[in-house]
Amino acid sequence: MTKPLTNWAGNITYTAEELHRPQSPDALAALVAKSARVRVLGSGHSFNEIADPGPDGVLLSLAALPPVVDVDTAARTVRVAGGVRYAELARRVHEHGLALHNMASLPHISVAGSVATGTHGSGIGNGSLASAVREVELVTADGSVLAIGRGDAGFD
Repeated sequence: MTKPLTNWAGNITYTAEELHRPQSPDALAALVAKSARVRVLGSGHSFNEIADPGPDGVLLSLAALPPVVDVDTAARTVRVAGGVRYAELARRVHEHGLALHNMASLPHISVAGSVATGTHGSGIGNGSLASAVREVELVTADGSVLAIGRGDAGFD
């Protein structure tokens, strides 16, 4: 990186040498498989160093991955890529006459980031944004892809 990469407020500086932006799920899996320590940077709206992998680690962004938002109006579900921001997600579901049960307070927050950090919206009875997730597809440390959902061990 030419200039130091910081969080949204500028008070946290990430020590990774480079920010990777894989453009496909296969490139993401390959990067994870060859890396010893990986952290994913969402919108950078973090108040601590949790996203910093250290100087020998790999920092990556999901923003360059295809922005998948597949709406199934009959099932009232949405399949969404983790790098998609809530403003885009809300717009896309609205185009199908649907809405999210709860929203992040900031439109630039990524879906994966909000789910990973327990981000909440408004209202005491709405649950965190992760409470709307039925299944997650993720890349494991060896680069394989795993789908895990409600009812699976380790999901709930």
